[in-house]
Amino acid sequence: MANFTYRLETLLAQKRDAKSAAERLLATRRAEERDARTRLAELESEAAAAAERKRAARESAFVDGDLIEDILARKNDVEIFHRRWEDAKGAVFSQRMYVEELAEATAAAVEALTEAAREMEVLVKHRAKAEARFTAEQDRKETLEQEEIASGMFENRRRA
Repeated sequence: MANFTYRLETLLAQKRDAKSAAERLLATRRAEERDARTRLAELESEAAAAAERKRAARESAFVDGDLIEDILARKNDVEIFHRRWEDAKGAVFSQRMYVEELAEATAAAVEALTEAAREMEVLVKHRAKAEARFTAEQDRKETLEQEEIASGMFENRRRA
């Protein structure tokens, strides 16, 4: 009996490789997004701490009976803490934008993986159908050969 050879085996191998590459890309994208979300949480906590420092400095800035130099120094501290808080807010906003970009890239990677899996599945089904047709044809040929042999044996007995 002849062996089945799929004529699109090379294409099927390419589709398998493409699916594997899409799976690796998706894993990378998910890891990047997870890391970015972790960094965002860190930045948000830093921004909250900066806001708290600003609030505390503002509350303690103006105390009755202090010298004007002390009041001005604490006012400068409040301004410094305000700038740090603004910087922290900017970092949080920037990180949020980055996380959104990564979420979009992850969604695109999911779509690419879905498409690659679909293309591979189509070829796998095509291969299975082609193999089934090949097997059926081989069975049909073998049956015909068996019938021909039986017919030849019958004719030999009848003549003898």
